[in-house]
Amino acid sequence: MIDEKTLNKCIDNLAEVNANISNGALRQLLLEVGYILKQELDNVVTWNRQFQGDKFKGHQVNVQKLMEDNTQLFNENHKLHEMNMKLKEIIDQRIPQVEHAINGINSKFETFSEVLSKV
Repeated sequence: MIDEKTLNKCIDNLAEVNANISNGALRQLLLEVGYILKQELDNVVTWNRQFQGDKFKGHQVNVQKLMEDNTQLFNENHKLHEMNMKLKEIIDQRIPQVEHAINGINSKFETFSEVLSKV
């Protein structure tokens, strides 16, 4: 994430360039970029405010808990991957049966169409 100081510098530089350009289309593009940067700046400021104050002073990240969470997520992801592979196998096995059934239905429609055309 870009820090607040850098975003402010980018916005100021865009404003300076925009002030010195006579091309209306280019000015519009610069204004749009400036607006997007301002939105990002607002997000950065909001994010930074969350972690200011006494509420988070001295707060340490529990690395062991993060590792346990990551391990659990890895294991769950592995199980889901295995389940997806089994599901894929089942689907792959059923495709020929479904294809055969569809071909049978198509054949019956063709026969039915032939009978109707003779009537």
